[in-house]
Amino acid sequence: MLAQVASPLNLVLVIAAVLAGVVERSVKEALVIGLVLALNGVPGFIQERRADQAVAALREMLSPSARVRRGGTVTDIPADDVVPGDVVMVQAGDRVPADGRVLRQVNLETDESGLTGESVPVAKSTQPLTDTAGLPDRTCMAHMTSIVTRGRADLLITATGMDTEIGKVAGLLERTDTTRTSAMNTPARSSRYYYATGDCGPRSAQCSSCRPAPSTSPRHKAWSAPQT
Repeated sequence: MLAQVASPLNLVLVIAAVLAGVVERSVKEALVIGLVLALNGVPGFIQERRADQAVAALREMLSPSARVRRGGTVTDIPADDVVPGDVVMVQAGDRVPADGRVLRQVNLETDESGLTGESVPVAKSTQPLTDTAGLPDRTCMAHMTSIVTRGRADLLITATGMDTEIGKVAGLLERTDTTRTSAMNTPARSSRYYYATGDCGPRSAQCSSCRPAPSTSPRHKAWSAPQT
């Protein structure tokens, strides 16, 4: 919430509210200024809070461990240790730890509702698709945070962490709390312009008032008159 009021214009409003309430003892003006501050800061605070909750929900969806085949040996490792090129084995009830291409599968179906919005499980296959296929149409891919609802498969990991499809979504959500909207930028730019002109204006007037008045002497008129 502090970040929402930490702008020049809002700080001016805070000072104005304090002066109105303490110095001028005008409670009505102080309340009006406080209402303006609330209307300016609350929407941004709500947006940041929702973004934080969405990111937290995505993190809870991550798989804590993965079953990996390395060098002919199957072992359970933390999901954070999975790297591209690993072969991960999944079965019904598992959460996919990273994005991977289906190498082998038996009746594999995954729930991708958290990523694509599909309300029903998606049947997977080893049939390759074109690079232009949309995310919901990539039936040869299993994506991070998806839940295996049926069957089993071996996945060749192609992306992990923030490089996965769900990681890209999380990255966009995390940037929302640092990205200023145009509505937030406009008052800030206006306030900086106000300070600049408010400071330079009196000085310009002062400089102009210090300019010497035009001379009225005949000699000056003769010197400044154009030659004919």
